[in-house]
Amino acid sequence: MNAPVQADSFGIIVIGDEILSGRRRDRHFDALGGMLRERGFGVAWLRILPDDPEYLASEFTRTMAAPNPVFCCGGIGATPDDHT
Repeated sequence: MNAPVQADSFGIIVIGDEILSGRRRDRHFDALGGMLRERGFGVAWLRILPDDPEYLASEFTRTMAAPNPVFCCGGIGATPDDHT
């Protein structure tokens, strides 16, 4: 279920099994969230998703139907498990 829409706020999707497993620390949220807040915007929600093509497609379909604009980032570079 999508969170309620907040005026002047964005959703953030971070993708990566390395984030979910704890092998890497996510820095996208801190950096992007900070840039948004500096400009007077907020973060409506954050989702951390696995490198699973079917799951990603399902989440993208659901997320893009919601009214908040969305930033999508993640991973540590082009690796064989990167499906974004």
